[in-house]
Amino acid sequence: DQLKATQTRLDGEIDQHTQVLEDATVKRQKLQSLLEDNLIMRRTELTESSSRSRPGASNANVSQAQMKEDLAQKKRELEEAAQTTDDVDRQLSEVKTTDEKLRAEIVAIKNELEKLKTEDSSYQKK
Repeated sequence: DQLKATQTRLDGEIDQHTQVLEDATVKRQKLQSLLEDNLIMRRTELTESSSRSRPGASNANVSQAQMKEDLAQKKRELEEAAQTTDDVDRQLSEVKTTDEKLRAEIVAIKNELEKLKTEDSSYQKK
């Protein structure tokens, strides 16, 4: 009974950690998609801005300063997204490690249960 309860508990923990792993994976994919979308959108904005600002020289200086400011902002956003991705990767790694440990523990418990069943069977034959 105790082994079955432990196995049930460990199965629950594995399910819980699997859910955390799936959530982290989804979050990472969303962040990467958002980052890619932002970079594509920004490239388009810069291309359009660059093509519009070429006719006037003074306008180009203002536009260039704005582009530099925008670029700096996008770099900060990129660094933040990269840090978040790293954090999610770290959490994912931790969850995988925990999952592996719990699975190993379940295998050990199942082996112990089979051993006890075999011993019980031999006692009942006597």
